[in-house]
Amino acid sequence: MGADNLKEEFKYITAWNYAGMTNDFILYVNLIFLAYMSHRIPIIPPFMPASSHIGRNGPVLQFSDVYDLPRLREVLNWPILEWSDVKMARYNEVFDSNKSEKEGVEKEVLGCWGAQQAFDKNNRPTNTLTPGFLNLEVVYTPVPFFVKLKPHYAPDTHVSFSGLASLLKPVGRAEALAAPSAKNYTSSVPHLKGQFHPPDEQLACFDNMYFVASHDTFEWQERHGPAWNLVGTEAKFIPKLDELASSYLKKVFGKEEIPLYIAVHIRRTDFKDSCNGAVVEECMASLSAYGERVKQVQEDLRQQYGSSSPQGSVTEVLVSSDEDDPKFWKDVQDLGWKYVDHEAMGTVENHGLWYPSLLDIVIQSRAAGFVGTERSTMSLVAARRVHDWHGGASRQVSWGKK
Repeated sequence: MGADNLKEEFKYITAWNYAGMTNDFILYVNLIFLAYMSHRIPIIPPFMPASSHIGRNGPVLQFSDVYDLPRLREVLNWPILEWSDVKMARYNEVFDSNKSEKEGVEKEVLGCWGAQQAFDKNNRPTNTLTPGFLNLEVVYTPVPFFVKLKPHYAPDTHVSFSGLASLLKPVGRAEALAAPSAKNYTSSVPHLKGQFHPPDEQLACFDNMYFVASHDTFEWQERHGPAWNLVGTEAKFIPKLDELASSYLKKVFGKEEIPLYIAVHIRRTDFKDSCNGAVVEECMASLSAYGERVKQVQEDLRQQYGSSSPQGSVTEVLVSSDEDDPKFWKDVQDLGWKYVDHEAMGTVENHGLWYPSLLDIVIQSRAAGFVGTERSTMSLVAARRVHDWHGGASRQVSWGKK
């Protein structure tokens, strides 16, 4: 590893991937924020291919393949590592979910905290691809009840940043290991199920850091969320991605000077499963509903900047969506809206499986205004970027079974 590559005089912290690129971005930002709180060096895992996005057998993508890590370190004035700095694995290779380990690398046992395991009725830690990919066999000890964000609300599983930080100090760690819940240690590795390996002290690790907040559940939806405000907003894209997005925007708009535009993100395909038997077209928001929000964003920008300003007179609309119905895209064009046709532009063939999503998130982030889909973290983070990076306006479109 692992351990041989860590410096004795420092303490570290890590967590595993969860569910898709945007959720993992939120998780990794939470991880960096907790590292700062607890005076530890974060080790960021790679983005793992998810079946709901690019498929399970896609390439593994490192954080620094997307985000400008040198800049982030400099702005935060804090060291940040990736697992590739610490341990050999199949980075930047096609991931085979049936054979993820790197040959010739010995498996290591690591004790971690189970942040979600503690509040799972079946005592299960988050199912994740990262440990296997890193040749790690993990034994989880559930975090104690006192780290729960809302202790009197059983259905919610959020834990608090301050509670997790307390586990990383000697007194909090001793209390946690003495708690009755500590006896519920477990592992997804069969031969380790009955063995206790206490959470590592030098390299603290957690099964999941997505459901973590300082005050409110799903705090990323609130403007006061500290993880976004102190860390996430400073995670800018690498120049290569920005340049590629610019070349795409020039082709879409047919001009060298990219006009100001309102980005619209319409998430539909996987959300249809949440309609619970309702007619999909009645459950999913219509294009006209997005059109109403576009008008509201245009008015918000006029009010903010004045109707004679460039921001106050934006007319171009650029849509991204996971919808694959040709009629949907014809209807988008009939509204006079534009979109990036990744299939026609050969995005996957020329750049790889991740790039349709990567280019969409960069293009969304560069908009003067944004309209998203409620309950989509991709829309949530895009709106944050448009607000913080460009002083833009945003709205979300609600959907669901009537």
